[in-house]
Amino acid sequence: MKSPIVYFDTSVFIGLLDNMKGRQLAARDIVLYESGVQSKIHTSIMTVNEFISRTYDEYHDKSNLKEKVDEVIQSIRDVAEIQAFNQDVAKEAARLLSAWGRHRKLERLSPRDKKFRWDAIHMATANLIRADRVYAWDGPWNDFPKAEIPRIGQIISPAFAPQANLFSSPS
Repeated sequence: MKSPIVYFDTSVFIGLLDNMKGRQLAARDIVLYESGVQSKIHTSIMTVNEFISRTYDEYHDKSNLKEKVDEVIQSIRDVAEIQAFNQDVAKEAARLLSAWGRHRKLERLSPRDKKFRWDAIHMATANLIRADRVYAWDGPWNDFPKAEIPRIGQIISPAFAPQANLFSSPS
């Protein structure tokens, strides 16, 4: 039996590692569930970029900056395999930006706004690796036209463990 392929958006790591909006327990339940069903968890190098920018903001003038950045990167690697940004991802993300623009042409927000550029890279990566499940707490995951991301099986946003109590550790 093939191990499920799972993709975590940056928001899952922000919940897990920083407990943003009190999401650490829910994020931990997701990791425990996916580990329990022997999923292969992935994320994008964009997660590293998005996440460590916060570390640079906080530790920019501290002597332990490099160690803190390396610690954060290792924390992400401990959970997920990091997918590279390459030509295939760039082309797929550009295609998704174009599709998003067509989908949102009547909206007030620019279809090529800076925030969606990151989400497009996440979506492109998840689509290219054929993720069975994608977890996120932010972004347009639920609103994006599913026909444009056919290799993504299930989008779970807002993120929660499919069977939270099955693999949860006692609190």
